Amino acid sequence: MSQPTPQTLIPGAPDQGAPPEIAGLTLPDLLERAAARHGRRPAITQRERVVDYAEYAARAHALAHHLLGLGLAPGDRVGLLMDKTPEALIAFMGVAAAGGVVFPMDFNQPPDVLQYVLSFTSPSALVADERFQDLLGRLKPPFAPECVVVNGGAVRPGFTAWERATTRGPSRRPAVALSPAGPVYLNFTSGTTGQPKGAVTTHLNLLYNTLGAVRALELREDDVHLCMFPVVAHPHELLARPLFLGGEAALAESIHPGHLARLVAARKVTAMMAVASIYHTLARASESGGGDLSSLRLAESGGMHVPPELARRFRERFCAAIVPVWGSTETTGVALAAPLDGSAPAGSMGRPAPFYEVKVLGEDGEELGPEAVGELAVGGPGVCRSYFNNPDETAKNLRGGWFISGDLVRRDREGFFHFVDRKARMMKVGGLKVFCAEIEAALRAHPGVEEVAVVRIADPAHGEMPKAVIVPVAGREPEAKALRHFLDGRLARYKHPRVFEFRAALPRNSAGKIHLRALEDDEEGREDPRP
Repeated sequence: MSQPTPQTLIPGAPDQGAPPEIAGLTLPDLLERAAARHGRRPAITQRERVVDYAEYAARAHALAHHLLGLGLAPGDRVGLLMDKTPEALIAFMGVAAAGGVVFPMDFNQPPDVLQYVLSFTSPSALVADERFQDLLGRLKPPFAPECVVVNGGAVRPGFTAWERATTRGPSRRPAVALSPAGPVYLNFTSGTTGQPKGAVTTHLNLLYNTLGAVRALELREDDVHLCMFPVVAHPHELLARPLFLGGEAALAESIHPGHLARLVAARKVTAMMAVASIYHTLARASESGGGDLSSLRLAESGGMHVPPELARRFRERFCAAIVPVWGSTETTGVALAAPLDGSAPAGSMGRPAPFYEVKVLGEDGEELGPEAVGELAVGGPGVCRSYFNNPDETAKNLRGGWFISGDLVRRDREGFFHFVDRKARMMKVGGLKVFCAEIEAALRAHPGVEEVAVVRIADPAHGEMPKAVIVPVAGREPEAKALRHFLDGRLARYKHPRVFEFRAALPRNSAGKIHLRALEDDEEGREDPRP
């Protein structure tokens, strides 16, 4: 069953001098330890479903034995085509315990992209939800039908039922030698252009990142973690922290504020990670009388700027601070975090988390001093060392243990980092640099602007110009003329949007982030280009 493996799985940082909390450990070690210590404690919850640590380990180990019986060899890839369910987390850990390398697949992608991922990774097996069996029938996986495990009731002939694969094998962990520096999953990200690329993530990457987050955010054994990101985005965000601490992962099925508020109340959630727009909708919903978030202790915010007014409203309403963090696929999660005491300057990304080093690089690759704007580079044992079978992207973005992020930032004299914009979002208007994030921040200060996203549009005279897509405050929609007047004195004239477009809502992906490419490609909506 083992497939030929080209030079792909480059080991991560060696397990030398690791802190005692993680020295010599792998993810399956954490699961085995948690089952021994906290067997009947809830490990994964979803709606009324509760999976304790004993069941979690028993099913994962049985799946590992099943995969090994099919001939899975160390380093073989196993795809996950699954919704966010307890079974997805069990599958992830089952593959890991068998020595395989997991890669979640984004079922929202068109079949040709999924076929590319299958051909590129050459997996030996696949775990899928029942509803994706039709999709599998349209693809050409490089393995026999019996190598597909299907979670659900109506399993088609030739495939293996989940219950059989996770209950009929031994419940003890298989005797498979695992190295902490060995790969455990491929985290695929399509970025803004080109084919998807998968960051090779090791056990040690995950453990360093998890321990760093536990220290920086003062996470506790009794924390209940709300898990709202999809499996394909950041699978480690669903399982690593609770597994390390022996806590609970409460799986959210929707990013609707009502659902999230009910889940927080029902499971007494203490820690969550979301983008700023999610916290905005939670605060707005609660002000209308809905949502008990009194159990919430930690509200991490990554991926988007947190407006100071939102932070103030959230703290006043829920007595919990929104803590800005920054992380990426390549850093295995959070690499910068703001102090919990609120001492970070408004709008700051925070300082490097434990085990991470951060630099600001100029165009020549040299490190810049305080207040200079340059590209964020992140190093440390939590940083991935390669992309799967992609030496060109590895050489471009993962250089000598450093991840070159594509984010433009500055470091102030107190050591706090401040996001300026994505390098790809910087535009040249008549040869002058313009940052979309700067325009967005200025427009957010207008009392009639609820949300805003700025994208580029072609302009024959200037090459390109900014366009602002605005969700107005109900009943207070401003006119373009008033917005331009508001920006006078706040932004140079050449930074003013050429076009203002008003919408009822901004398009978002499954994690709640604004879908900027959709705004650039979509010309629908009411434009107001009047001077």
